[in-house]
Amino acid sequence: MKSHPFRLTPYALLLTFLFVSAAGAGWVRQTSNTTLGLWDICFVDSLSGWAVGGRSSPFRSDTTLGICLRTTDGGDTWTTVYDTTGRSMMLSVSFANRSRGWMMGDSSFSLTTTDGGATWTVLPQVGTYFSAFALRFVNDTLGYLVGGDFFGGIMEGSVLFRSTNAGTNWSWFGHYKYGQWLFALDVCGPRWAWSLGRYDTLFRTNDAGNSWQSRPFSFPSRYFYGIAFSDTNLGISVSSYQSSIIRTSDGGVSWTERPCPTTRSLAAAEMSGL
Repeated sequence: MKSHPFRLTPYALLLTFLFVSAAGAGWVRQTSNTTLGLWDICFVDSLSGWAVGGRSSPFRSDTTLGICLRTTDGGDTWTTVYDTTGRSMMLSVSFANRSRGWMMGDSSFSLTTTDGGATWTVLPQVGTYFSAFALRFVNDTLGYLVGGDFFGGIMEGSVLFRSTNAGTNWSWFGHYKYGQWLFALDVCGPRWAWSLGRYDTLFRTNDAGNSWQSRPFSFPSRYFYGIAFSDTNLGISVSSYQSSIIRTSDGGVSWTERPCPTTRSLAAAEMSGL
């Protein structure tokens, strides 16, 4: 029987990872080896994973700290593979396999690697007023991106993009107005994807993003920053408000709340099969 390790990342300082196996007895703390806030996490299997984050410097208003970490032992140890200090705080990371990956920061500053994070190449920005919240790639070329349109420092709404050429270009295919702010995103194969955020907002596609259906979502007044699926049915999501963990076994049609092992705010979730 296939088991599914879960990984969650709180975004407070002195961060730790939380790990649990479906066959295990509970959550295990894993240190992150950084004092920067972590916003996203991605695993391609039970051992190989990446995490990104950062923050603006508390000492200088013109300094941004950004970081990308990597683990090859299931999260027991983490090492820095890229430092984006002075360029961008990194908000999301996605790997299609152990070699091919992408990460994106605020103001849609994005990078890609073909050698497992040893070297990174800067990609074109998505838009002048666009800030990315989450990106996920299905394979070497197909990816999804969700973020916000900012005008005058105000987020006007959420925007969904899709790339079919490894993130070199992104095509707009959905715009959701004020209130439907989408922060989290995950994919499963070339056709399935989910995105959610605040104000009971949950969208799902099963046709490679050509159409998105709104799904019932009864957790008001919470900000869900992380969502992860192991297949088209089993998924979890985490909230930065009230330290919530919710779970679905029917592809996001219904959700139930699960016990949370921490009181710290949670920013990301990941599931990987053994």
